[in-house]
Amino acid sequence: MLQLAARCLRRNSRRMAWPHALLLSAGCHLAGFLLLSLLAWLAGHPQIRFEPLHFELVSISGDAQNVSDQQTSVPEVQRTHRQIVPAERETQSHLAAPWQATTPDNLLQNADVHNSFVALPPEARRIRHSSAPLPVALPAPAPATLPLALPERRTLEQAVLKLAAQLPRRDSTFTVTENGKTYTMQVRHLPAKTPMDLDEIHFQISREEHGTALTTGIRLRRLAFSHFAQFVDYWNPAVALHDDELTGRFHSNSSIIVSRSGRTQPRFRGKVTTSAFEIKAGDRYTFIDRAAVFPAGLETGVPALRVPKNVSQLTPLPDSLVQRFDHEVWITFEREKTFSWRGSDPAPARQTRRLPRKPFLIFGEGKATLHVQGVVHGVVLVCARNKIVITGNLEYATPLAELWRSDDYLGLLSEGNIEIAPAHITGPGDLTIHAALFAKGEFRVRDFVHGHGQARLHLLGSLSAGTLSATEPRYATRIEFDQRFETRRPPHFPMTDRYEIARWDERWRFAGTAAE
Repeated sequence: MLQLAARCLRRNSRRMAWPHALLLSAGCHLAGFLLLSLLAWLAGHPQIRFEPLHFELVSISGDAQNVSDQQTSVPEVQRTHRQIVPAERETQSHLAAPWQATTPDNLLQNADVHNSFVALPPEARRIRHSSAPLPVALPAPAPATLPLALPERRTLEQAVLKLAAQLPRRDSTFTVTENGKTYTMQVRHLPAKTPMDLDEIHFQISREEHGTALTTGIRLRRLAFSHFAQFVDYWNPAVALHDDELTGRFHSNSSIIVSRSGRTQPRFRGKVTTSAFEIKAGDRYTFIDRAAVFPAGLETGVPALRVPKNVSQLTPLPDSLVQRFDHEVWITFEREKTFSWRGSDPAPARQTRRLPRKPFLIFGEGKATLHVQGVVHGVVLVCARNKIVITGNLEYATPLAELWRSDDYLGLLSEGNIEIAPAHITGPGDLTIHAALFAKGEFRVRDFVHGHGQARLHLLGSLSAGTLSATEPRYATRIEFDQRFETRRPPHFPMTDRYEIARWDERWRFAGTAAE
């Protein structure tokens, strides 16, 4: 090393100084020392042996014979691997170090996730310890689908909704031609299974595309009158919406009248539809700010909803599920899941009955008037051929915050009128009603002229009526739709002749060739 450094110095004496030469000499000595140390370490250790890895390429196809060949090849690779492992290492392989993870007998390592295991059934545990190969599970092929074009989807929606209102209540099959395409529709009716369910219709639609059969399905749900926060058959021209607020869908078979004074105007927080072609103002000087009054949208000229001829004609029920009255009674619902009543005798005797777990019917026959109030804990329909009078608050026993999971339901159904009793009976303040109301005649607030607009009539549920009386100045009306009525209805509550789409895949599925 010194000779090499000296030689470099002689050659570069004019270019390299003595300090640089000393650094170069020290670097050469250090490199030589490290090289000798590495050679000495390699000489003192045995030769490192590396285990060869064997790979086998297997082609997978749909043929079952190829799958069985793949299954038998896995144990052969494992046996070959065990033969090349040294004997001393093979004897120690069963002694796992504490930091090494071992696989229990009932688990199989999941190849898709690192350090993940899946549980084996008992049959697979026996297979694992035997010489039989593990079965290879191939994923099931996903069905081929074709997305529906937007124009075709809208055409099918309009066609099935139109047909649903005209079809008889029986299963049928027919063909429809729209925009040059022929569709075969298999219609299956699914009647309501319980008094609280809704009727449904299932359309199985198919057509051909280049000799291939395509199919899709649409499920329709029949609307009940309880689906509307408010429905009016004929709007009284002497009544105008003024200080009213409504959350939920609204429909009227005739033109509605809107009034405004100062900053007070009605507010619809749901879509508004009417069979008329205009919205009338309370007077010719009233300006209607449609964007503020109808923020969820307004649609005019829609088909009218037909009102049933006899809403009180219900399915016969056993005596255990019905209470009948043929005279005027005052009914009070109790929080303890009971209700009591008294007649109009001079010294009335109050009677009590417990509500069953199943839907219960309170029926007023003939000219009997039913007066109702109280706290409802159960599923009840109050039905009268003549009249129902609300004499006080009607509320659910379940708190409103937990009402979404409650089984408390109340329906008021009358062939005649549903009335709010005078203020000297209900009290001068607010009135709360938790129920779905249907008055084929009129929903009436008696003595509505007595008041100063300070009280509120708060209805949680639904209000349907042949016509309405005014509520102001006694009450400013607040109607809030009960969201549970989207999928269920109060027991035996009447349904409309209209359907809406409940579910469909909106995709074509390949059902095979047309010859199939």
